[in-house]
Amino acid sequence: MDGSPAVVQPQCAGETVLKDLLWRRHERTSSAHYIPYCNATFRSAALQMQPSFPVIVDPCDPTTMAGCPGVKGDIQFGAFEHIQIFNKCEMAWDQLGFGDVGVLAVNIRRFVDGFGNPIGTLGAATETIFCDSASQAGAELAVIDNDFSLPLPGQPVGCVVPEPYNDPNDSILGHEMGHTLSLPHTSGNPVTLMKALFPLADFLTSGGAGQTDTVCPNPVPPGMGLTQCGRVRLQGMCHVNGVQVDPPPVVDSKGFPAGDVSPEHVDLRQAGLVDDAAFRKASVFWEAGLFPSQAQGIEFAFAADLDADPATGGDPLTLGLPVPLAGAELAGLVRVDADTPLPSTEKQFSTTDRLWRFSGGAFAPAPTLGSRAIEVDLLLLQEDPPELPSQVPWATNVALSFDRTYLEIAPSLIATAPIFQVSATDTSITALTPVIDLPPSVRLHMAPPALPGCVVAPEPARPGESVTVTAEGLTPGQSTHVLFGTSVVAMGLTDGDGRTASTFIVPPAAAPGRHLVTIGVDDPADAITADCTVGVMGAMLEAGSVPDGNVVPGAPLTATWAAGELTLSWGDSCLPADIDYEIYEGSLGDFTTHASIFCSTGGATMMSFVPAAGNAYYLVLPSNGLIEGSYGRSGDGFERPAGVFPCRPQRPAACP
Repeated sequence: MDGSPAVVQPQCAGETVLKDLLWRRHERTSSAHYIPYCNATFRSAALQMQPSFPVIVDPCDPTTMAGCPGVKGDIQFGAFEHIQIFNKCEMAWDQLGFGDVGVLAVNIRRFVDGFGNPIGTLGAATETIFCDSASQAGAELAVIDNDFSLPLPGQPVGCVVPEPYNDPNDSILGHEMGHTLSLPHTSGNPVTLMKALFPLADFLTSGGAGQTDTVCPNPVPPGMGLTQCGRVRLQGMCHVNGVQVDPPPVVDSKGFPAGDVSPEHVDLRQAGLVDDAAFRKASVFWEAGLFPSQAQGIEFAFAADLDADPATGGDPLTLGLPVPLAGAELAGLVRVDADTPLPSTEKQFSTTDRLWRFSGGAFAPAPTLGSRAIEVDLLLLQEDPPELPSQVPWATNVALSFDRTYLEIAPSLIATAPIFQVSATDTSITALTPVIDLPPSVRLHMAPPALPGCVVAPEPARPGESVTVTAEGLTPGQSTHVLFGTSVVAMGLTDGDGRTASTFIVPPAAAPGRHLVTIGVDDPADAITADCTVGVMGAMLEAGSVPDGNVVPGAPLTATWAAGELTLSWGDSCLPADIDYEIYEGSLGDFTTHASIFCSTGGATMMSFVPAAGNAYYLVLPSNGLIEGSYGRSGDGFERPAGVFPCRPQRPAACP
């Protein structure tokens, strides 16, 4: 945000240009926290078509607006200005040609009170409550500038004196990122990343009771125990770009001005579309101002011209929907009826919904897959008192889900970007004209953004070994630098297609485990990066076995069948260092045909899926993120052979 040291004087945080400061922030927390322990990466959303980070204006700038607290770049915590920073960030990305498909992160100067005095709050985040396509409005976080938390020797004149704490690995940012992926403040070890205490240690801890209720699949099958890292990975598989697991569903959204409609509960701030092929459903979602607890009769409507041709559909006004859009092939409505308290921090409202498809010259009712309205809270990390983070209401997310085939009206749909019109209406006002928020029609793109990518080979590698990183999707014809963690290890150059290859030596002192590799473009105005990881092997790094009902103790692999899905469940690996599991499928009768179908379960010891046709057998292997363990033993006591298309190199260990 304009006015923060990152914009005014980035050298205060050890960088020469803004773009390096911003992407180094998520690079540090990825390198120190999320990759070593969760194998998940937060990364920049900058693309070739839009390489620069946007700089947003201070919504309440005391240099130009009377009554605004603090100095330029400060945010009054909990005030309308706080909401506006995320709203302005959403719209800034939209104006640059890129929708809101992941976590919005805003770098501010400081949080202040109404008198402009700095307060102990260092970061704040909205929590993504449900991980499925019925509630996909993007999570948001804000953190204070590194200038206040990253002590550097010999800072230039004008830089602030660091606070009593320091944050060399951007633990605060990592903490707030954890909230956006549904992690609460834990009740475990008091020096964990998600515990609101200082100093913060550089790791995530195992989850405990009550931490298995907001992950994908939703609802969670009974008995599905997850660590915090498993929760992060499963949440990432659902919809957050950049996690080193399965790709997200196709999603796009647009931001609308906050504060342009009163009462605020019909003030639309965001709307979007999700196409989730894995779950065979699509969802339209809205984000609006918080509902008063007594509010009823608020309606959210949409219409979609899927082929972008006004002559081929109908007019939703004939359905009584306040969404004028000529040529609409699909229209829907969600009515919020009443609020229902839940045993958690969020509040879920009861809803009714309707859907129509245009066919044969008229709209006809169509079945829905459900609707949802949920109040989202703002989670705070505070210094004082550290054990009592407060929670304030933030916004309400509303979603309507339906069969995704309803979107497949045009063969070129992916390329045409269908036109959507959305609205919110307060129909509880009977004596007056109903209040309507009707943003302009927008195009929502159903093609996922092509983020730059890179691959390291050979992988895993050993300390001192030479490896090559190749990348594509970068800006053509630019010099690049390669970082291992936070250290520059090589230089390079992109070709005319944005591809590059650089060779470097894995640092001899590199610890065993997974490490971040980043390729950045040297142009000061270019924030684009390619992010990947490389595993560094120790002398005796091995993975174990899952219980087999014989030699390895614990609950062996079992299978149950229901509603067309197979559910596999098993006990923990015999080695505590194994943090994840892989599933292989083979043709029954030939026990050498097993091929990988899931290279991660997010650390879960249960997985439901639609099996292959015919008779099949299944194997579950533990993994420590770098190598996989035992495929189990055959009846004669010999290790089963490695599978087809293995997820990782294999090195099985003898169980203790």
